[in-house]
Amino acid sequence: MVVDDDAGSDAGSDAGSDAGSDAGSDAGSSDSLRRLGQRVLDLEVQVAFQDRLIGELDEVVRDYATQVEQLRRELELVRRSLPSLREPGPDDEKPPHY
Repeated sequence: MVVDDDAGSDAGSDAGSDAGSDAGSDAGSSDSLRRLGQRVLDLEVQVAFQDRLIGELDEVVRDYATQVEQLRRELELVRRSLPSLREPGPDDEKPPHY
């Protein structure tokens, strides 16, 4: 976040410029407007960056959700096939002499 350190000093300088000439207050107003415009521009840049980042993160989350769902399906298939693999077949039986 960009913070304009001069923002607090604008209030004090504006109060002092009321006692001065009109030319001094016009220059102060112009400077204040320029600073305000810069702050607005900085905020717009930050919002644009955050919007882009949110879009990228949303895509990553969606990709992970797809992968998780695929892994769940695969795990379920493994669980279903596991009992059939554990059932003793003719090759798994102990010979009669044991």
